[in-house]
Amino acid sequence: RLYPCGRPEIQREQTSVGALWQPQRYRFCTPWFGLNQGNYRRYMEADAAGRETLLRRVLVGNLLSLSKGLGVTVEERLELGMLLLAETQMRFKDETVLGFVGEFSVNYAIPPLLGLGKSVSRGFGAVEPVGRERY
Repeated sequence: RLYPCGRPEIQREQTSVGALWQPQRYRFCTPWFGLNQGNYRRYMEADAAGRETLLRRVLVGNLLSLSKGLGVTVEERLELGMLLLAETQMRFKDETVLGFVGEFSVNYAIPPLLGLGKSVSRGFGAVEPVGRERY
């Protein structure tokens, strides 16, 4: 299944990454594969509030991992504001797994179409800003 992100061409450009003063809205333009096996089990056993808390923690962890991988120091506390995610079934290595689509806001600059979560090299978890083109 293909998920259009609105930019079929390849471009090279400089962009910001790291903590922001104001929250920015993002949307997943491909499903976010955010749960490992242990977190999947916790997610399935949790009530709605527990599930949201877990997803928030994992998403912030994804951003901190991104920062570490890029050599960006994050001294500010990352505040995940709005989190509007819906479950979706997706195929991964001939298995059906749980993914998420939707929007979130966070005080962090994420480069457009950068992937978060598991299997980003396969195109999962690509995000794009909502409401403005660049930082």
